[in-house]
Order: sequence, then structure tokens, then C-alpha cells
Amino acid sequence: MAEEIPKLWTPDVRVLGASIAEVVKAYALLLEVRYPQHDRAFDLRTKSDPLAANAEAVVFSWLRWHGMSPTLSDDPGIGGPDYLCSPKLCKPFMIEVTTLKSETVSGRSGWPDQLDDRVRSFAMITPNLWSKAKAKAPQLGGHETARVLAICLTHAGAGVLLGSLAAEWLMTSQPNSRFPWARLFRSSETSLT
Repeated sequence: MAEEIPKLWTPDVRVLGASIAEVVKAYALLLEVRYPQHDRAFDLRTKSDPLAANAEAVVFSWLRWHGMSPTLSDDPGIGGPDYLCSPKLCKPFMIEVTTLKSETVSGRSGWPDQLDDRVRSFAMITPNLWSKAKAKAPQLGGHETARVLAICLTHAGAGVLLGSLAAEWLMTSQPNSRFPWARLFRSSETSLT
């Protein structure tokens, strides 16, 4: 029986239980072997902005796991979206990976980056998301394929702060409640005087 040649970065069941450090190490190996120019840039990024490097590796892993067949698409020194994804059952799309800092999110939302048994109120981070999307628009623009912006966050409340409500508010704006009866009340006060 011929020995099977191991494939580079083939996700298996263990990927779901892998630590971020393990995912980053595997991604760095992939870059070293297949994309030497990107490897140098990634190595610098792991030192200067480890949060961004971690997000890049984790999103790549997630895309591979879900059959999106990502390949690197940015040009070192020039930029562009991070990955071109070519899924088998739908059209290709490009994806750019970015991050939000936990401290900034805690300040905006009022939600500390910790889990405990205290009851707290918090605010959504729609302005942070909008600013990040605006900053990344030039990098994602000018391509004929669909584009996706992946915003990553390592905050304890990330599941809520980056959930479907956050996406809806980013696209349609935060709801603004109006009470028509208040206007009627004001107009009746005016007519009484």
C-alpha cells in the first residue's frame, strides 16, 4: 500500500479544537512553503500587530474548513483584499480581514472584556463597525467579484456585539423610536395657551 503524501493545511476534526496559536503556526507554515513574500509580511505582522495576524490565520482556517478554497489575493507592499475564495457551488468572492481592539469596544459599549455574574447594560458598537467598514472600502473597491469584510473581535461580548443585530444596524442604521402621541400632546398644549 502506497503511503499517502500529506497535504499542506488540510483541515480535519482537530481544527475545531485547535488553539489560535496552533492555527497561526499552521498558517505561517503554509505561507512559508507556498507564499514566501506573504510569509515575510505575516512574520512582521505577528510581531507588530499580533491581533491582526491571528485574525488573518483564523479566518483563513475557517474559510478552508467551510470549503471556500481561499487563496491569497493581496499584493505585498500594495495591498488589496486578503483572500479570493472559490467555492465549488457558488461564484467566487473576495474577503478582507480586519480587527477591532477589545479596549476600544469596551469603551464604546460599556461592556468590560470579562464574564462575571454582574448585571450590566451596554450599547451596540455600530459607529466602530461603520468606521472600520469606511476605512476598508478603498481596499475592497474596484473589483468585479463580490466582496466581504470580516471584522474580528476577541472581546467577551463579541457574539452579541458582532451578531446579526449589529450587522442589521450597520446596514440599515440603528432604530429611532418616535411616539406620535407625544406630538399630539405638545400640539394640544399649544392650542390651550
